[in-house]
Amino acid sequence: MGIVAGMHLALVFFVARGLGFVPAVFENKTVATIIEEPVRPDDPLPRVDTPLEPASVPFLPEPDTPPVDQDPPPDVITSRLVPVNEIPHETGTGTAEVVPQIVNARQDPRHPLSRPAYSPAEIRAGSQGSADVEVYVMPNGRVGDARILRSTGFERLDRATIEEAKRNWRLVPATRDGQPIAQWYRLRVVFKLTDQ
Repeated sequence: MGIVAGMHLALVFFVARGLGFVPAVFENKTVATIIEEPVRPDDPLPRVDTPLEPASVPFLPEPDTPPVDQDPPPDVITSRLVPVNEIPHETGTGTAEVVPQIVNARQDPRHPLSRPAYSPAEIRAGSQGSADVEVYVMPNGRVGDARILRSTGFERLDRATIEEAKRNWRLVPATRDGQPIAQWYRLRVVFKLTDQ
């Protein structure tokens, strides 16, 4: 059916073209003509007989330097160290922002960290390794949260580490300008069979 319809369309096209309804399509042809020109050798560059002289450098005088034994003028900044007690203290006139002084959390020597329970089943199985644990030290020094960053490879040892940290560990909290703040603190717990 499609072939018959196509043939009808082609027939209608040729009849319409023959009657002048559809203009014939002519292609524009580009005609090129080759013109032969004689090849001329390049003209040689003229020869320069005068030697080139270096460009003249303007004379720059030496900068004036004060003699060493004289004091510098008063508007020159010197590198003399000023003791802290000689610095004038002005209040309310500075434009610099004060950067808070932060001291990170750390272990409290008054409260040594207790070792996590090393279960007898893990000892019998010969399980040992180290875990990197991160604890969230609250402003009161207690551990608010704990997470394992690098596992021992044994789920019971990792769980014992987290439980011990949350239940019993106490650290010195971080401070900002002397005020305690919460902060994450990272440490490593080692489980070795020789320590038992």
